Amino acid sequence: MPKAAYKQGVETNINLLPSEGPSGSVGKTIQWLKTAARYIVIIAEIFLLAVVVLSIKLYTDKINLKDSIRTLSAQVDEQKSFEREFRATTQQISEAKSLNNSRLPTNKMVSDFLALLPTDMSLDSFELDTGQIKFSGSFTEPAHLQTLVLSFSRSDKFVGLDINDLKSPTETNKKYTFSASVIVLEEKFK
Repeated sequence: MPKAAYKQGVETNINLLPSEGPSGSVGKTIQWLKTAARYIVIIAEIFLLAVVVLSIKLYTDKINLKDSIRTLSAQVDEQKSFEREFRATTQQISEAKSLNNSRLPTNKMVSDFLALLPTDMSLDSFELDTGQIKFSGSFTEPAHLQTLVLSFSRSDKFVGLDINDLKSPTETNKKYTFSASVIVLEEKFK
């Protein structure tokens, strides 16, 4: 049998593309939903990429913020220690000033007291209480006692000289000894 000859004029069409789907209004609706879903997926992917980029940025900002907080807290701690030292130094300066101010009248008081004593009289004890000085000493001549009494009676800063104990010279001690107290008018030294 003879073979059929190949017809060259006939073409075979093979469609590799999928068909568009059902036609009509249902087909158009499905096509529209597929397109809308594709756009939603694309938008969601863009949104997720933006979220990932933003999370990376926020993470680096968080690390930078922690470093800044450490640096600033170290500076604050340094300033706290400086402020503590400054306050302590200020406190010490104010205490020194108050001590100096309270000591100045005392120094003036002692120097004025010593100026009233006769030159040949020596002090054995000296006690400065509030408003009163108690002292004891010795002298060689009775005139020194008289000078002591006169100088304190003329003073307007020291009043009320009270000689408690007066002893005459003995064989072992060739000097007169005494103990006395005097009232200090502190307002005269301010």
